[in-house]
Amino acid sequence: MSEQAWEDAEEGEPGMDLDVERVEDISSQASCATRAIPWVANDHDLIKGLYKKYRSPGLPEAERERLVTEMVRVLDAHVQAEEEVLCPALAKESEIGEFAREHALSVDSSLRLLLCDLTAMRAGAEGFGAKLEQLMAVFFQHMAEEEHALPVLRGAVGADELLELGSRFKAVKDDALARPPHPPTPPVHA
Repeated sequence: MSEQAWEDAEEGEPGMDLDVERVEDISSQASCATRAIPWVANDHDLIKGLYKKYRSPGLPEAERERLVTEMVRVLDAHVQAEEEVLCPALAKESEIGEFAREHALSVDSSLRLLLCDLTAMRAGAEGFGAKLEQLMAVFFQHMAEEEHALPVLRGAVGADELLELGSRFKAVKDDALARPPHPPTPPVHA
């Protein structure tokens, strides 16, 4: 999405690929719902904040590249933690079980593929902006879907198990973030 298209979308112009007003609404709803499991919401807020900074007018190209690198790093670690901790818990505890797990893995796989594509490009390269917009559209879809899945999970597990899930999620994510920067791992569930 071009800078002008993004500005038009922010002003509520119809026909935009990424409806910013709807994204903000979904983002707000998802953040409220995922507060039930705050470690997920914290990641979402961090990624949204990095993206908002990236969209700032007049930002030097080097800073844009740094922000994208950090977005990719955090999102990759977040997806890894979800795949290893939340998806199995959803399958076990959710009333829609295996379907919820498979759908979550599918969305995570889409995010991973886009992360791999994006890291293979330079920030100023042709098609980079479109690929980033595609990534963020899938990310916002991911957040909206978690609006429904995470409260179900929270309602299905006790407080102790929720704390255990949070601890495991944080450990997996922290481990991923502690490794030296590297290209995201392609999805294994695609």
